[in-house]
Amino acid sequence: MKPALLVDFDGVLCCDRFWHSLGEGDYGRIDDFVFGNGGAVAYDWMLGKFTSEQICEKIAKGLGMDYAILWDGLMRDCRNMAVAKENLAKIDSLRGGYTAALVTVNMDCFDRFTVPALGLGRYFDHILNSFNEGMLKHGDYKGLIDVALARTGANYSGSIMIDDSENACREFEACGGRALKVEGEKCLGFWLDYLINKNNIL
Repeated sequence: MKPALLVDFDGVLCCDRFWHSLGEGDYGRIDDFVFGNGGAVAYDWMLGKFTSEQICEKIAKGLGMDYAILWDGLMRDCRNMAVAKENLAKIDSLRGGYTAALVTVNMDCFDRFTVPALGLGRYFDHILNSFNEGMLKHGDYKGLIDVALARTGANYSGSIMIDDSENACREFEACGGRALKVEGEKCLGFWLDYLINKNNIL
């Protein structure tokens, strides 16, 4: 049984944002509406309580914006997320020694638009999204990592998680796995190169 390689999406594989194509002004208002005030709207969306259509309706009503513009902008940005092809190739090359899973705290639009548009299923053995599982990586709704490992058939011991969340990394290591935190110059490419060249010393 191979260990798992769990890779995060937002802030790790990709740093693009929903609705950024609408321009800085509208993007800022939408971002504050969805992710402001502790991110209540965003968390409900990521836990599967609302669909993308329902979120666009909330934004349209709350900010007085046109629903069609919001919906078209969301679909467009989800389908055009920037992901480095070299990183996908590196992940694919590691699948001989690991079962690769993309594990993301995300929304339904990720599965509906981003995954097929970018062909992410070609590079990962499994893709897990909090929206479908109704759980997060840490905190009150934690459990997503346990589901990911069960899906891959791997144990914490020997498995690797690449993530930019300090809390997620801490919990993964507390359970016996090894977390590689993305921060500063230690980007996803850095950690993938490290895994490919296992003789490197950190």
